[in-house]
Amino acid sequence: MIRLLLFSASFLNMMGADGAAAKSQEKAPVAIYGNVSMSEETGDLGGIELQFYQKNGQQMAEIVICEGWCNQSYHVILHPWGRGYRFSYAELYRNADGEIINSDKFTYWIEPAGKYYKIYDDIKGRPSLFGGKAGRLKKLSQRFGLAVANKE
Repeated sequence: MIRLLLFSASFLNMMGADGAAAKSQEKAPVAIYGNVSMSEETGDLGGIELQFYQKNGQQMAEIVICEGWCNQSYHVILHPWGRGYRFSYAELYRNADGEIINSDKFTYWIEPAGKYYKIYDDIKGRPSLFGGKAGRLKKLSQRFGLAVANKE
């Protein structure tokens, strides 16, 4: 019983239920983090890239998930979570007439880890490190995956 209560308290704290943790949180840096790379064999792009920014006093990020190519980026609001942030977006699937035929919601959590940011994805409502080592995002000097997605 005590073990279960400790787990519950620690899980709630990790999920950002602890108001004190959220209040003491630092602002996200205005910077780009990512790990997008190109396969030498196939030319495919894979990885994640995000750019933190602020808009109208809100913490925001532009994110792209590259699987084979970097096709579309999303602008998301960052919500405090533990030492980092949580965000979600919906990917819409359209038919040839442009009508939405399906959608998927994706939720991610990010937190600072030294020189890196770690990114977690939602596995059955709980954060799970995205792709193991692939979940480490390093600071970048310029956009790569986001530039491809936005045809810059």
